[in-house]
This record gives sequence, structure tokens and C-alpha cells, in this order.
Amino acid sequence: MRTKYKIGIIGYGGFGQFLHHAWQSHGQVDVIAVADIKKPVIMPDKIKFYTDYDTIIKNPELDIISVAT
Repeated sequence: MRTKYKIGIIGYGGFGQFLHHAWQSHGQVDVIAVADIKKPVIMPDKIKFYTDYDTIIKNPELDIISVAT
């Protein structure tokens, strides 16, 4: 049985960051990747950052991609 789903978020403005915190508060998921045109000032080291959505979609580690654009 899978214990945690790995999530990527496309779009990391206000709503993308809201989703990040909402997903992280859920015990069954980990946000492991984010895609946006501009890297935020504060980004946890364990999260992979992409500058385009094509690359994050190809990440084989992701179980779920949340779109917040």
C-alpha cells in the first residue's frame, strides 16, 4: 500500500502557494516539484523547481500534477 503521493504544482502564484500548504497539511502527500516562470524567493530545498510545465509533466516521480494557472 502506498503511503504518500508525490505532487507537482504548475503555477506558483498566490493560489499555487495556497495549494502547496493545503497539500502539505494532508498526511498522504508530499509536494516535490513546482513549475513557474519565476522562482519564488522562498523555496524549500527539497522541492525541485522548473521554469516550464513541459519539464515537470515529464517527471516520472510525480503521481499527481496540480494546475494553478
